[in-house]
Amino acid sequence: MILARHMPDESQSFWAKLAVITALLTAFVGLATLVSKHLIGNEKIVIVSPSPSYDLHQQHEEQTTRLAEIKKRQQDAEQQLLQTELARQVAEAAARRAEANRVQAEQQAKVAEAARRLAEQQLDAPGTSHQPSSLISTVTPTNEIQVWKQDWGSGIVGVVTTRPCLYLPIWQKNMDKEIGKSFEFLSYSMIPAERLKRQEDAWYVRGDGYAVTVIGCWSPSAHKIFFFRKSDAKKWEQEDFYVDEHWEEIR
Repeated sequence: MILARHMPDESQSFWAKLAVITALLTAFVGLATLVSKHLIGNEKIVIVSPSPSYDLHQQHEEQTTRLAEIKKRQQDAEQQLLQTELARQVAEAAARRAEANRVQAEQQAKVAEAARRLAEQQLDAPGTSHQPSSLISTVTPTNEIQVWKQDWGSGIVGVVTTRPCLYLPIWQKNMDKEIGKSFEFLSYSMIPAERLKRQEDAWYVRGDGYAVTVIGCWSPSAHKIFFFRKSDAKKWEQEDFYVDEHWEEIR
């Protein structure tokens, strides 16, 4: 009886010890699992997230690279602007030179035109002796036609004739009949045809290479002459006009 009661107590002690050992093993396995998970998690953090010192170094390098790129772009833009400005200045200088050349050419043309007109206007003051001419003292419309010429300078040749003022069609077309009454005889002036600026500036071109640019009539009795210029349709009259020994008679 005493032996029978002692056996169950030992059996219960064994199973109690086994339960304790099993619980300890379970707890150890659980702890090991937690430690393993913690280590694995920390390892992932190290791989994914660099240390703070590494982040600062990389950010500094990236910022330095970006600043260098920005500075280079600014330098390139400034260089491009400089080249554009230089090209603009060169173009403006060329335009100013072209304008100056154009103005100079216009001025030269005006001077040449003024010189040409001044030369023709010398018709206003042909050489005279202010004395009645003996060359035409006996001339009448029924006499043989006579012609005299005189160099009026700048290549201009003045011509007077004893032909009636309105004898030729071109005079009849461009002269008033009253002119024919006041000025008895035909006159004109001419220049070398190659000096014509425009062909329409001449009334007609003669066969000897001269172009008649001014037609008119003159009066030996009244000592005056009338002019009509083709280039600008200018008409004017001059008094105290004499044909004297300074005129050359054309035979």
